[in-house]
Amino acid sequence: MVVAAAESGDTPSGGRVSLVSVGKTFGHGDDSVLAVDDVSLNINPGEFVVLLGPSGCGKTTLLRMIGGLEQATVGSVSISAAAGAGGGVATAFQDPRLFPWLNVAENIALPLKLRGRPASERRARASQLCALVGLTGFETVRPTTLSGGMKQRAAIARALSVEPSTLLLDEPFGALDAMTRDQMNLELQQIWMSTGATVVLVTHSITEAVFLADRIVLLSPRPGRIHKTYDVEFDRPRDIDVQTGARFQEIVRDIRHELNGFSS
Repeated sequence: MVVAAAESGDTPSGGRVSLVSVGKTFGHGDDSVLAVDDVSLNINPGEFVVLLGPSGCGKTTLLRMIGGLEQATVGSVSISAAAGAGGGVATAFQDPRLFPWLNVAENIALPLKLRGRPASERRARASQLCALVGLTGFETVRPTTLSGGMKQRAAIARALSVEPSTLLLDEPFGALDAMTRDQMNLELQQIWMSTGATVVLVTHSITEAVFLADRIVLLSPRPGRIHKTYDVEFDRPRDIDVQTGARFQEIVRDIRHELNGFSS
């Protein structure tokens, strides 16, 4: 189950996420598949956590349970936000899922429209978010004319429109080329630092995980269990050059070794 609550606090901040002995089984009887098993994890307000692991290990299932898009078969998932925090949990996927008949600003402001917010508020928020994600000047452009990276900026801005305390990202840059992906990682870091939201990111990229994370949670092959965690303590903001450092490469090598061990 997913439980939303409010904590006392002076200023808005990221959500606190708690998973206790979470498991997920799909199907029934002989056709059942145990996807996630006995995952307990606490994510602190404002923390950037990356879920990493081999294909099919349950990363996306775990993310969807945090977001309330899947119900845990056993265990519990709770998300609490500081007093004054905005719209709870928001999710952005690898597919930006922008509506082609709406322009960029209208796509970004759509969650606000669905909540009945006035047009003036929607326009102001869309303009603010376009500036945050580097889309100023593209407010009236239709998504079909945007590059892949720009579409993802718009999708992330839309997720941020309700000022979520927790932002869930499922492989948002997986379809982008390497150079665009590096740029988007830099921009995501800046967005996260600007908003104070808690971020949980699913990725297959070890380099991306180490560059972005405060903490990496490495999951085992299915059923996904927490195999190992890594604290990533590089100073913020990080630039691309951090990837050439000895400690960065050491963490990458260790994760790659653990992943290779799964298939041996």
